[in-house]
Amino acid sequence: MRLHYRSPRGWLNDPHGVIHRADGYHVFHQHAPETLDWGLGIEWGHAVGDDLFSLRYVAPAIQPGDGDDGIWTGCIVEDDLGPLAYYTSARQPVLGLASVRTARPRDTALTSWDKGDVVVTAPAGLGIRDFRDPFVLRDGDVWRMMVGSDSASGHAMMHGFVSPDGESWAYDGVALSRHRDETDGVWMGALWECPQVIEVDGSWVMLTSVWEAGRLHYAGYAVGEFAGGRFTPRAWGRLTYGTYYAPTVFRDAAGRPCMMAWLREVRGEDWTGCLSLPYVLRVDGDRLLAEPHPDLDAHAAPGTAERYTWLPEGLLELTDTATLELDGDVLRLVTPSLTAELPHDGGPVEVVLDDEVVEVRGGRGLLGGPAR
Repeated sequence: MRLHYRSPRGWLNDPHGVIHRADGYHVFHQHAPETLDWGLGIEWGHAVGDDLFSLRYVAPAIQPGDGDDGIWTGCIVEDDLGPLAYYTSARQPVLGLASVRTARPRDTALTSWDKGDVVVTAPAGLGIRDFRDPFVLRDGDVWRMMVGSDSASGHAMMHGFVSPDGESWAYDGVALSRHRDETDGVWMGALWECPQVIEVDGSWVMLTSVWEAGRLHYAGYAVGEFAGGRFTPRAWGRLTYGTYYAPTVFRDAAGRPCMMAWLREVRGEDWTGCLSLPYVLRVDGDRLLAEPHPDLDAHAAPGTAERYTWLPEGLLELTDTATLELDGDVLRLVTPSLTAELPHDGGPVEVVLDDEVVEVRGGRGLLGGPAR
């Protein structure tokens, strides 16, 4: 695998805290280096690179201990004092009902961090059993934090918190919710993991991972307006098909709205999980589109990965055991460990085959997962 980042060993899941600084990109991710399976002692792994295709693992950044049983997904912002991390602090005995805690780096390389206080806990009175994954952004004179949850009413929720300084936070109500029984546009599940908001082409996008009853589904989104801490959707949609999960949004070095995701079920001898290609986000009407990051052009050279455009017709053999097939109005990816479908809009698709992983981008979304 040459274009897709993975850790040197162990389990990897959600990317988060992707930032660009004077020394290049810093990408953090969920990591359990001593096991090939998800476990309680998850920490923040840390990778750096001159661009998004040159990432190399550095070391663990924030680890369990000091009151944390698991260091789960979060984000990084920069304030007047420098980088500030917000992470999900998971604690026994109820791991799902987590809190949000801060940390600051001790060094400019962001390799060593001091933990701060718990700044946010789940609001009472809503029957919340799962609460996690802070995302923080600047909104005029204040900071806003979005955190995902379920609820006793069956609504998936994105909760809003507001702060004048990024340190002291107050609950600001439900920023967006949707009942698990609603299906207009797309079904959005009973819990939103990693809900995030970002402005794209003059519209606002809420991008989240759809979860229900212990099952990870896909990335869904709303397109609309975000003002005063409330998200008003005008359309709902689905972005990913296959094994993508936990996309994180960020601005690249040129200020473009981008995302990367976790690709599940991709594995090698001593590692499990990798990050997707980075994508630039675009809004066309009420649809969210993801296009390969332009840095790919400098790295997808002969001898690395296969990258090509295919006008779907019949069957495309990707490897001796993996195929991509047009069947009516769907593209079907079949590999030894995955069968998944992407709705097809009639246009060409872009295919990247990179050893253990395949990604397909079409007009209706992203389709990807293990190729072997």
